[in-house]
Amino acid sequence: MNPLTGLYGAASALRNTLFDRGMLRSRRLERPVVSVGNLSVGGSGKTPFVIALGELLKARHPFRRPFTRIRPKNSRRACS
Repeated sequence: MNPLTGLYGAASALRNTLFDRGMLRSRRLERPVVSVGNLSVGGSGKTPFVIALGELLKARHPFRRPFTRIRPKNSRRACS
């Protein structure tokens, strides 16, 4: 097992606890959101999946536009 796995698990548990205690809050968005990411570090085919999903949604809902935001790999700043 990767030594960082335990650290990642502890950070996730802490984050979940902060949400449970109300110290971190989620917010409801005005429109439905589909998020694809953090499924794997890389090479799992997320980009081709998002392209196919965008085409499917565009065909079913031609007046809605898919929005994608890709954060540069070296950026530590969250996307807004």
